[in-house]
Amino acid sequence: MEVHLNAESHRPSRSQAAALSILLVASLVFGNFLGLISTHAGAAAPTPPGRGTAASGGLPRAPTGSSIASSGSLPALGSLPRSLGAVPIGEKVQSTLDLRTGTLSQGAVGTLNAVGPIGIAYAPTSNQLFVAEANSNAISVLNASTWSIVAVLPAGVGPTGAVYDSGNGLVYVANTESGNLTVVNPLSDRVVDSFSVSVVPYAMAYDSANGYLYVGNGAGNNVLVINPATKTQVASITIGNYVSAVAYDSTNGEIYAVTDVSQVVGFIDGSTNTLLGNRSVGTNALSICFDAANGYIYVGNAGSNNITVLDGATNLPVAPISTSNPGPMFVDPTNHELYVAANTYVVAISTSTGSPIATIPTGSGAQAIALDGSSGNLFVTERQTQNISVVDPSTQTAVGSTLVGAGATDLVADPAAAAVVVLNPVNNELFVIDRDHRLAATIPLTTNPSALTLDSKNGLVYVFDYGFAEIQSFNISTRLLVNTFSVPTLTGGGAIAYDPDTNHLVVAANGADQVAFVNPETGSVDGSVTVGAQPSRLVVDPASDLVFVGNYGSDNVSVLDGATMRIVGTVPIGGGVTGMSFDPADGQVYVADNVDSNLTILDGASGLRVGNATALLYPGSMAFDPTFGGLWVLDRSSTTLTLVVGATMSSRIGVSLPATPVAASFDPTDATLEALSGSSGALYSLGPVWGFPVTFTAVGLPPSSGWSVNVTVAAASGTGRNLEVDLASGSYGFTVSAPPGFTASPSSGTLVVNGSSVAMSIVFTPIPAQRFAVHFLESGLPASTPWAVTVNTSISAATGAGLDVSLANGSYPYFVTAPAGYSATPADGVLAVNGTAQSVHLAFAALPKTNPNPSNNSSRNPSSGSGKNSTTTVLPATWLWLLAGLVIVETAAVAAMALALLRRPGTTQPLRSSPGASPPAGAQGPPQG
Repeated sequence: MEVHLNAESHRPSRSQAAALSILLVASLVFGNFLGLISTHAGAAAPTPPGRGTAASGGLPRAPTGSSIASSGSLPALGSLPRSLGAVPIGEKVQSTLDLRTGTLSQGAVGTLNAVGPIGIAYAPTSNQLFVAEANSNAISVLNASTWSIVAVLPAGVGPTGAVYDSGNGLVYVANTESGNLTVVNPLSDRVVDSFSVSVVPYAMAYDSANGYLYVGNGAGNNVLVINPATKTQVASITIGNYVSAVAYDSTNGEIYAVTDVSQVVGFIDGSTNTLLGNRSVGTNALSICFDAANGYIYVGNAGSNNITVLDGATNLPVAPISTSNPGPMFVDPTNHELYVAANTYVVAISTSTGSPIATIPTGSGAQAIALDGSSGNLFVTERQTQNISVVDPSTQTAVGSTLVGAGATDLVADPAAAAVVVLNPVNNELFVIDRDHRLAATIPLTTNPSALTLDSKNGLVYVFDYGFAEIQSFNISTRLLVNTFSVPTLTGGGAIAYDPDTNHLVVAANGADQVAFVNPETGSVDGSVTVGAQPSRLVVDPASDLVFVGNYGSDNVSVLDGATMRIVGTVPIGGGVTGMSFDPADGQVYVADNVDSNLTILDGASGLRVGNATALLYPGSMAFDPTFGGLWVLDRSSTTLTLVVGATMSSRIGVSLPATPVAASFDPTDATLEALSGSSGALYSLGPVWGFPVTFTAVGLPPSSGWSVNVTVAAASGTGRNLEVDLASGSYGFTVSAPPGFTASPSSGTLVVNGSSVAMSIVFTPIPAQRFAVHFLESGLPASTPWAVTVNTSISAATGAGLDVSLANGSYPYFVTAPAGYSATPADGVLAVNGTAQSVHLAFAALPKTNPNPSNNSSRNPSSGSGKNSTTTVLPATWLWLLAGLVIVETAAVAAMALALLRRPGTTQPLRSSPGASPPAGAQGPPQG
């Protein structure tokens, strides 16, 4: 067997890779493995991998979406037989699908959807909000009325602060890492300019009195004063280390700058741009705002859990306000109440009493607050959840939110449709991913969908929508809604799974603390059970027909008999249940506990606890992978996927992703593990690695040059300057194919893999182009007469009968420079050099002579051009100069003779005319003496 790799055109297609994987996995897993499976007593007939029923939902969101409807034992990691001697040693990301844009990339690629919203500014001229997204280096534009994203604009690197300039109607965004400001026109939603500043711009404020921007140095101790009209620095004012927030006081024209490290607030006179003084504040001072009604300045001190209050008129302190972890703040100009964003909520505080009025739940990681001057709503950017919460100060409630990332939370593989289905509950839609891992379709849903599952018998995908308390079924092949069932007793988000033994949809509703058994054909609820608090995870063991319900609120697992629809046991868990999965390799259920960083192991047949295993720091969703016979565990605190095998959890393989995964599912269509990142909106497809990576690196090639490597007994591909192939330990022959015009070194050889990766450089050297002689042969010129030929702008001169040029293969224009008085045939043309020498014959001919004085033609002048002897001769320049000299000498001699005759006495004879000369104009004869 030989596999050919090509950086340009010989890479295996996705379909070819899928077909290869299907053949390998089908023959190995379902041929060799099923013969080794010892099923539980009473187990149902095995069904294909990925058609099981594990699903999840609820709070916190970290669904599993993967299960196998069979049970038994599989070989340990590394013992899987494979033709040609290779064994799977791990798994790697084969491709990345950006769900937001539909872009499919090879390998692990970071998307721009993990946007990291920080700064926000409201533009009244367009009624839009402009959000600085630090992770994606972009600016999201939101319609303030609909809360929808209407545009995404490019920014610099690491945008953090945003401010609206009411003087010119533009929005300015501070780019911390690239050290510049991006300028946006809100009326056209276009970036119109950018300019550098001499600091690390972080926070900004606009002074409407002088029209200046005040830019806080996020890595220094000063505030820059920028004139936006000229894009020049007006002043630099030293405050203290790490300027974290800036605010403008419209009543006295002062600017207030807060420093985190120095723990002071500086007072700047906007008319003179000088520092008036500073005042100490609390620790970790990260936010500031100003109340025009009472003239107070509020500084949020996250480290000391309080708010420093200063009188803007005197800059003296007033009684502080105690509040936990104060973040960004804003004073509502209508009710003059202070709104302070903390970790997962916003606190409304009375500015008159300093007491909290209301606590409003929102997302987490608040960074900035902006006011929509039209509706009066407050918009809070939340970096951790990639979200923008909308708060109505009049009702002191959260009235909505907008996700600036993709927001996908759950997925399931549908082998019948050869697709993977991804749920996006924020935008109420299903993404359909085809067998080539491309975004094939988007199916709209009703409000508040929370989880989905696959019915392995009828092939339909069911979505639990807690907003309408209903279940919708979809045919993914046709992209059509099949049916809608109302389940009014099920409130709140939760999870849904399919039990193939009882033919029930099992639905957990965390608002009602209930689990219902729904007939997927009729939609009737055949039974319901009250379980623990906030059921948010579901796993079905099809062999024992037990249903395991993870109760996040009560830290336990309810064990239900799916046949009788009754609780048969309750198992306490150390902390909140964040993930569950059934492992058919050992017939056990694994429960993730992110409080104790633990996996609780339950026997799938009895529901009893059989062990514990130390897991990752914050274990979340899990998925079973039949290729390895183990579970992939997602770490909610990192970007890591970890494979664990068996109850001992001794064998581990780690795969790092560009973003944190929230769900995973095994896709039997092409034997890949699909890992979903909600924050980045990316679907990562992981395929098995059957050996150790061997990387060939091209040195000396232009980036776009295609090249290839042939390796025996290999299976991998690569792009660009690196080609990668995965090989088991052993010796392998290889050959390199260089692009035209290059040689490769080494061009062939043997590589040895011995339990680790191998890197090899291939040096490409340009081949000097072969050149061929072109002979230009002259005829018709006097000896030693100069002439020249210009070939492709290069001039070659000759004075003999010929000249030679040396040219590589190709086409070259040329033209001939003839000497004065001659013409050349051909005078120009195109040389076609094609591997042989050639000759070009040039015939030179003398040009006809011209009359030097055509206006004085006379019949008595032989050179007048009349008569049969008339000729025109053009003499060379040297001869012309010689004749001119002779004429001058002869003229001088004749003049001297005439003068001598005139001086002789008695001489009256006129001077004789030269032969052929014409008399002067008007003369009638010889002059009289």
